[in-house]
Amino acid sequence: MLLIQAIPDELNLELAPLGERVAGALRGGDWRALLDVEGEIYKRLLDAQPPGHRYHKGGPLMSMGAALINAGLGGQAFPYLVMAFIEDVLSRGEESPLRLDELSRPAAMTLVYSFVIPGRALVDLSTRLRARQAEGKLWQNPGDAWNDEPLQLTPAPEAQAAAAAGVVAAANERIRLPRWRSPGLFGTPFDDRVFIGGSYRPELLAVIGKIRDVVRDHGLDAVVVAEFKHREPTPQVNYADSLLLLRACRAAIFDVSESRGQLHELQEAHHVGIKNVLVVHPRAERISDMTIGAASELGGDPVHYDNIDDLERIVGEWLVTALGAIAPGANGVA
Repeated sequence: MLLIQAIPDELNLELAPLGERVAGALRGGDWRALLDVEGEIYKRLLDAQPPGHRYHKGGPLMSMGAALINAGLGGQAFPYLVMAFIEDVLSRGEESPLRLDELSRPAAMTLVYSFVIPGRALVDLSTRLRARQAEGKLWQNPGDAWNDEPLQLTPAPEAQAAAAAGVVAAANERIRLPRWRSPGLFGTPFDDRVFIGGSYRPELLAVIGKIRDVVRDHGLDAVVVAEFKHREPTPQVNYADSLLLLRACRAAIFDVSESRGQLHELQEAHHVGIKNVLVVHPRAERISDMTIGAASELGGDPVHYDNIDDLERIVGEWLVTALGAIAPGANGVA
């Protein structure tokens, strides 16, 4: 018998007026009201759970985290997002026992791409929670599950010390919720779009996050593949959508700290004739001759950086000189 139960119709009817208040708060951008109403929905679901079973409560928890982020209180959003992820794990653990598909849901993606939580830490937590749940452990409150099975952030290897320092720096900066746009539906002019490519390995996510934030701080649209919905979660679709997004951008920035899929995108940038391309890599990392050659074909040798602040400077200067972007703070622009 499954521990998760469908929310009964009578309870959904009771919650319907609160749902209308949620819609009103979203329309008005009233994040405090949204936090309060979703908090009430969460409490009612928590209290109404029948003995021996649980309801899925990830929706209101994720919404509370998003409300805090939009209100500029990203640091306070973290526990709500972790508990939303735990709810996803516990529900999908029974509904989809052979696939860790909670890792592709908004709570997990926000923790990885906005809070720079290593993906392996979420996999580890998911595996431990699922194992205990398979033994019959019931957690009606995700906070109790978090206490029993903590989120363990293991230190990065020494070889990734610079990247780990970048993770710390990025985690202390402004936090943004992924936009979750669809490929082809940008809402920004072609000349404003800059593709960001790099390794998505946990230790290196801070690099992508830093480049994205610098681009957006200069008033341009940073296009990060992971922030877009895909038609199907298959390698073929992900590859096709990545190239679609690249071709829709005026310029591109690639971090080649590690040879991953971005090298295909780098070659594609050459084939489609993207003129403005910046290739960066850590000073300590050795990159292949093929990467150096591809970068040279696109207008210059790869530029090395010493740390995350150096990377920010390099990207910012390039955006101003190559693309004519306005530096943050210039002409009164914050």
